[in-house]
Amino acid sequence: MLEGAGLQVKGSEKIGLVGRNGAGKTTLLRIMAGEEDLDRGQVIVPKNVQVGTLSQITFSDLDRTVHEALLEVFEPLKQLERDMEALTRVLETDPSEANLEKFDRLQTEYQAKGGYEYEKELKTVFHHFGFSEEDLDRKLLEFSSGQRTRIGLVKLLLSKPDVLLLDEPTNHLDIGSIEWLEGYVKRYPGAVIIVSHDRMFLDHVVDEIAEIEFGKVRIWPGSYTQFVKAKEDWLEKNHDAYMRQQEQIRNMEALIEKFRYKKNKAAFAQSKIKQLDRMERIEDSKSDRSRMKARFTSARPGGKRVLETDHLQAGYESVLADATFTLMKGERLGIVGP
Repeated sequence: MLEGAGLQVKGSEKIGLVGRNGAGKTTLLRIMAGEEDLDRGQVIVPKNVQVGTLSQITFSDLDRTVHEALLEVFEPLKQLERDMEALTRVLETDPSEANLEKFDRLQTEYQAKGGYEYEKELKTVFHHFGFSEEDLDRKLLEFSSGQRTRIGLVKLLLSKPDVLLLDEPTNHLDIGSIEWLEGYVKRYPGAVIIVSHDRMFLDHVVDEIAEIEFGKVRIWPGSYTQFVKAKEDWLEKNHDAYMRQQEQIRNMEALIEKFRYKKNKAAFAQSKIKQLDRMERIEDSKSDRSRMKARFTSARPGGKRVLETDHLQAGYESVLADATFTLMKGERLGIVGP
């Protein structure tokens, strides 16, 4: 449960939101996106700031082509195009100063918003998520749910919200797509908040870590690796400071108990009592290190040769892979590819 959690997002910050499963990471994202209500507290988003998250991207009509669905993002630019086309026809019969100035304003706005490049940008982002240009002309219903999720992520990135919320964005992406997404997020002009278990991805893109632990949010500057080291150092130093303060408190309490009932030392005891009351107590450092404990044993011992394939083929209309290999007991095999 989140209680008293606070997070401030500014400018083009790239923030990694981390914490144990069930700590409230996705809940916090949903609250920031306005998809979940607060029990207490408040979320302040300026009126002109757009917050975008993948859950807001829906495809109500799966009979449309991918291209049609993605072009929805650029509807304001499409409207500018229509306005410019209409004004061009007016200029053929009425090339007045007012109409020429209006056309110039429309064209300047169109260019500033990327009107001459949005088709290229659409195809570039789409391609880097593992699709071909021909896929743009296919209907959404022809894609699997996982592929439609990737298309939704493309649409979200093309919409360019001021604050981009990404929840496990590297799921369903191959290595090449992840590397491209890293560069895209680092260059993204707005703020980005990322929930991810991919430590390398966080190391490559974030400026700071927001850790949720025991219902609170603590900010740590730097990458994920820097956060891990900084937290370990803080836990150790904070515990040392706590132990020193506890020793000081015990000594002061012993002095108070010794002198509080002696007339000539009563003032001294009272000053120590006031000093204790004013003391800012240090909480002992703690970290949620709980782990699931499980032990699995085989019903019978396995052989040394675990798996052997002889021209194992996988594919659909055509063969995608032809694999011949032997996997021995204790070996680790990684399968990579687009």
